[in-house]
Amino acid sequence: MITALFDSIDTKDINAFANFLAEDVIFCFSNWPQVEGKANVKNAVNAFLQSIAGIEHQVLAYWQPDDMLICRGLVTYTRHDNTSLSVPFANTLQILDGKISDYRIFADISAL
Repeated sequence: MITALFDSIDTKDINAFANFLAEDVIFCFSNWPQVEGKANVKNAVNAFLQSIAGIEHQVLAYWQPDDMLICRGLVTYTRHDNTSLSVPFANTLQILDGKISDYRIFADISAL
């Protein structure tokens, strides 16, 4: 699941990304306001992906206790001027009936 999830993000395939989400998903990215609901999360993530030229995740480790998926790694953002920024990240995802019901991204993207 984790590989396919990040592949959908890294290729900016917003529909494939949305297929991982529960209808009532809660999403929190860095210090941005929390977003609720699949359609709203899809729109918010799509807007973010359009604000950058590219994105690439390197997952360094992941754990899957009970109904959670926890991972950490390095994400590289490519800006529209072709400069890039790499930062560490940690994500927690709560999985309910095979879908992500709570998705939290911890990363400092203030330099982006």
